[in-house]
Amino acid sequence: NRIKVNSLNEKKYYISLLNFFKKVEKRFKIKFVISPHPRGNIKMLKKYFGQRVSVKPTINLVKYSEFVFSHYSSAADYAFLFQKPLIAITNNELMQCQL
Repeated sequence: NRIKVNSLNEKKYYISLLNFFKKVEKRFKIKFVISPHPRGNIKMLKKYFGQRVSVKPTINLVKYSEFVFSHYSSAADYAFLFQKPLIAITNNELMQCQL
């Protein structure tokens, strides 16, 4: 199943994630990195996350991470492979979309 992109409020979705990641940064004194899908819209992601959007391979980012936040992503597989804590994330915008 895939998310119907037209039913997702992009701005609310990404601002919600950004606010969450900023709280995690402050709490754990770490920096977050966004690893987009290979066909993801990097320009659009940078609008919300700036230089936190990485074009490095996800597997390398996960390998050297403290932990991994993921939803619908191969990053979850890499977290398992490298024995990293994995936190599945969602938000109201994502939950309200038709799957």
